[in-house]
Amino acid sequence: MNKHGFIIALLGTGTGTIFLLSLPLIQADSIPWLDIGHVLVSVVWLPLVKYYTKMGWLGSSAAALFGVLFYAIVSVISTALASGFLQIFAPGL
Repeated sequence: MNKHGFIIALLGTGTGTIFLLSLPLIQADSIPWLDIGHVLVSVVWLPLVKYYTKMGWLGSSAAALFGVLFYAIVSVISTALASGFLQIFAPGL
């Protein structure tokens, strides 16, 4: 699993970032785009984990859920840090 962990993380994070950046381009204010993006990330990570680790569906679901939770926490922290830095160094934006 160690040699495939980088591939899973790269593909899962890359597609998750693309989903989260492209979904809000659809104009609809009542749709929770962040939640839909995280669900799509878990749908992408589930087959990646299942394929590369040769785990069953239950183990893959648990690993994908853990990955999505970790991805959500890191994205919230990095967004907060980025917005804080922008408020300090570029207050006009």
